[in-house]
Amino acid sequence: MLRGCAQELAENTSEIAGFSVLLTDEGGTVIGSSDPSRLGTLHSPSLAVMQTRRTEITTVEQAKGLLEGVRPGITLPISLAGRVVGSIAIAGPPEEVSRYGRLVQKQAELLLRENALLRSSLLREQSLQELMLEIGAFDPTREDESLLVIRGRELGYDMKPARTVVAVETLRPETLPPERRREVQALARRAFPHPQDIVSRLGDDKTVILAFLGLAAREENPLAEVEKAARALANSAGEAGIPVVAGIGEIAFTPSLLGEAFRSASEAARLAARKCPAGTVRSIAEVRLESLLSHVPRDHADRFCTTVLENLPSCPDAAELVETFLAWCEEPFSPARAAAKLSIHRNTLAYRLEKLGRVCSVDLRKIRGILMLRAALELRKDGRLPGSGKGRGGT
Repeated sequence: MLRGCAQELAENTSEIAGFSVLLTDEGGTVIGSSDPSRLGTLHSPSLAVMQTRRTEITTVEQAKGLLEGVRPGITLPISLAGRVVGSIAIAGPPEEVSRYGRLVQKQAELLLRENALLRSSLLREQSLQELMLEIGAFDPTREDESLLVIRGRELGYDMKPARTVVAVETLRPETLPPERRREVQALARRAFPHPQDIVSRLGDDKTVILAFLGLAAREENPLAEVEKAARALANSAGEAGIPVVAGIGEIAFTPSLLGEAFRSASEAARLAARKCPAGTVRSIAEVRLESLLSHVPRDHADRFCTTVLENLPSCPDAAELVETFLAWCEEPFSPARAAAKLSIHRNTLAYRLEKLGRVCSVDLRKIRGILMLRAALELRKDGRLPGSGKGRGGT
């Protein structure tokens, strides 16, 4: 630990004291020095300090009898968590440098503690990232869920209660400076403050929350609070000028389902990032059809769209017909409510649906025809409508 920051400590304390400063390891070897020529040499006064744990003063006469390079001055032990981990020496007339001894010693120990805390924090963050990656790749048919339980316990988390995953994607992260990208993780921790919520940053564009559900998993709407927190996170990120979308995955009632929760949240976020504006939050339950169709091979999708939608672009009122159909899909068993949403008469609704069916050569009185047209329109959002040439066709 000391070796990793010894040179920084030597330079900082030398600047404070105004004298040459060196640090040694537990064996008395110089590992940091304001005089680089001393690095790697033995500082014999430090050996006595290690044994006695007390300050050692080296006079001019004493220095003459020691190893070459040892100067008069003062040497003090450096302790961390009750253990002497090295020493710090200030070169100069002992009567002058002694007054700086306690100050420099405490400064060195303070910097060492800060370095230790930072390293501990970084190591913990790395461990959380590794846990998240293990969850994302977890296959219950090949691996034992107890491995995830043990890894979580090592980090202070109980992986057995029900959880879900929220995947947050930063849009266009390359346009943001690194410190802004890291803000999403801090915002996520504020939005998900439960001690058992796990927040980890995976790369520049993705933050993942393993949200604790506990008893809420038994409620009628178990994801209500998670959705609320995810929307608060998306809004606060937007207010900070960081465009994000979020996806909410399946509920993992057991640790073996965590992998699926992770992957479904990532899929929901992927679809939201591709099709929706910043600030959007989508659960996997809302985008199952889109998820399925997004994996259809492009050549199959092109042929399917050609079959169903070939005549639609030439229809003058195509947009109106499609809008009517999509509104009806939201209320398939209540034409009255669908017509009310569109502010049209039920007969107008029926006429438009019948016309759309003729244009697309599908029978919208049958479930097969409805599914074919709905699927084709969803594929069209990906720019797969023949002749559209606009990337994301609208509906």
